[in-house]
Amino acid sequence: MAGYGPSTYAPIPLLLSSRGYGFALERFERSKFDLAASKADRWSWQQDAPAASIVLTHGPSLKDLVTRNAEISGLPPLPPPWLFGVWKTSVGGQTQVVAEMRRLRDLKIPVSAVFAFDAVDSEANLGWPAVTFAGRQAGPYPDPRAFTDTLHGLGFKVLNYFTADFHLDRRNYTEPASHGFLVKRQDGRVYVHPAFQVAWLDYSDPDAVLWWTAAWRRALNDLGYDGGMLDLGELIPADAALADGSSGQQSHNRYPLLYARSAWDAASLARPDGDFALLLRSGAVGAQCYQSAQWNGDAVMRWHGPDGLQSMVPAALSFGLSGFPYWHAEVAGYVQADLSHDDERELWLRWLQLATWTSLLRDHLGDHQRSPIDVWMDDGTLNAFRNAAQVHASLVPYLYSLAAEASQTGLPIMRFLALEAPEDPRAWQEEQSYFLGPQFLVAPVVQSGATTRTVYLPPGEWVDYWRGTIYSGGQEVTVPAPLDGSGPPVFARAGAIIPLAPAYDSLVAAETADVRTWSGDLVDRVMPSGPTGSRESTFMLYDGTRLRWTGAVLEIEANPSPRRIELRAPDGRVVARQLDGPSAVLA
Repeated sequence: MAGYGPSTYAPIPLLLSSRGYGFALERFERSKFDLAASKADRWSWQQDAPAASIVLTHGPSLKDLVTRNAEISGLPPLPPPWLFGVWKTSVGGQTQVVAEMRRLRDLKIPVSAVFAFDAVDSEANLGWPAVTFAGRQAGPYPDPRAFTDTLHGLGFKVLNYFTADFHLDRRNYTEPASHGFLVKRQDGRVYVHPAFQVAWLDYSDPDAVLWWTAAWRRALNDLGYDGGMLDLGELIPADAALADGSSGQQSHNRYPLLYARSAWDAASLARPDGDFALLLRSGAVGAQCYQSAQWNGDAVMRWHGPDGLQSMVPAALSFGLSGFPYWHAEVAGYVQADLSHDDERELWLRWLQLATWTSLLRDHLGDHQRSPIDVWMDDGTLNAFRNAAQVHASLVPYLYSLAAEASQTGLPIMRFLALEAPEDPRAWQEEQSYFLGPQFLVAPVVQSGATTRTVYLPPGEWVDYWRGTIYSGGQEVTVPAPLDGSGPPVFARAGAIIPLAPAYDSLVAAETADVRTWSGDLVDRVMPSGPTGSRESTFMLYDGTRLRWTGAVLEIEANPSPRRIELRAPDGRVVARQLDGPSAVLA
């Protein structure tokens, strides 16, 4: 995803070849790649550095390459399960946010976290004070601890906004500036970005990191937040001077890593049990070790271009191949464009459908200053969000199992088709569809006015997840893609066993008995088998439980932790239940 001008949000100088090799640059200076643009039979690279440090890897498979590079640069952590649930952005002050979250509970929409970015606390360096979403305004949060305690009692995790940027006109600028904790010019003055009037905390300075750590302790321990969004981090100028003696040119691509690592270490000290979440916009080689999820940054609310809906899936697949496994799409972009109200509504619904089938489902209230679309706009948008939340919530056992695999292998949740179909030449060309783990193929609608979607299915047999129609792979198929449907076109492997969650309200325990919390119980859904497809399927859950479907029997090899398992036939009928046993056979 492109950033401001010549910058990119996540400079990862990595190339993976279908011939089975990987090429990566270890140094942090800026680099440029020419991929057969100048000469059709070769690629080349340039780096603003006096010497090169290159890592060459051999797969031979693409999956092997992703894992080998992740092992070299660092494997990602396993976030808490609630990260993979549904999040709702809410602003307007303590009273309004709590009221909106109570309304979600009354509507039985399964939401597990709230992102209240306008809750400002200068001492903790928290919050974004301006709300530019028409019809909303930043509100007062007179008692932040009571605010988070109330939401925790309702079964929500509570997230806020963090940044490495310090604005000259805000109260939290004075203290780090007075201590010399901000990035400087070569002459020793604070370096202020001329366009944005911000300076940056110098994470190469140990004293600055200690000060930053104290702010995190206040945010997570004193105020009770559970983490949040880490914005920006990719704007360090080439002529800046950092405390460790490096220049901005040397550390431009290193700064996002220092930023992420400092935040992660500070949050880990405040929450040693790991029960927090950090969402990053910027990235760098190795930064995947210090984050819970990645989002697309300031996307523009339009269909096309390098920053609209059509850029989301390619960006996600690039992140996934680069070792960042937990990407998600922020509904529905940050910056309003020039679409009509009806066109923007259609785009919002399509963006929501895509986000449903990513690592976590989260909306946002961005820079939309005229008639923006929101969950609460009308019955149609509310019902669409409810349906999306229910679908995504059901996927959490599957998603969390993929996350457990990612923490051990680096393999992403959203997968480039060639990761799962490496022998298929067509799979290496697809940029607008993806595998969600090994069992699903997802094809979001990214064209305005579309009511169908043509999808390439790799070899094998595939089941339309919404309609049950079976297709043979190795061909394109055209399927309905209604705007008011449950989601985008989704296909499951024929005969697959898919672990889903029964209905619940939150992944977070609540103090009130009427909020249903997911307890680890499963609904194992069996996909129909095609005429030539395998009738056997296996799946390893996040806790080591192994599910094996033989075509007639579900075999469960479980860890000691008990759970209730319900088996559903391809037509959705409940055919068997198993209660609280470490192992069982369901038929």
